[in-house]
Amino acid sequence: MKGINFHKGCYVGQELTIRTRHRGVVRKRILPCIVYEKEHAPPTTLQYHADDATSSLESVTADMIPRDTSIGRFGKRGRSAGKWLKGVGNIGLGLCRLEIMTDVTLPGDAASGAFNPEDEFVLDWGEEESRNRVKVKAFVPEWLREGLDAENQRNEK
Repeated sequence: MKGINFHKGCYVGQELTIRTRHRGVVRKRILPCIVYEKEHAPPTTLQYHADDATSSLESVTADMIPRDTSIGRFGKRGRSAGKWLKGVGNIGLGLCRLEIMTDVTLPGDAASGAFNPEDEFVLDWGEEESRNRVKVKAFVPEWLREGLDAENQRNEK
């Protein structure tokens, strides 16, 4: 179809497209995420729980979180780790910075060491008097992890 000509013309997103084509590094990916209460330990598996009668009235479900809510490190300031996109029950999708929220190594990029397995991430939204806050954890699908590992091995050769 040849929708993009790399030799002429200007188009929206041209700089990002060219940089990605030549460097091969995409730092953000849409990942499945799970939301959980501040008091609970981080989940180890991605498991769906619909909002049911066993949950407390004060619990927040993923569909209550506004789109584009910033994901930040719990108890720390600094660069945003991503943005919340959409969710249902206790799971959703987030646009996540891989080097901050996950342990994967990006192809063509030296390991930055920004990821810390002890870090927890939080979604924070609402007005001061009605502030909502839940923790969030991103999960890297196995197919994505395998693809990035294969790309890293190709780049090493």
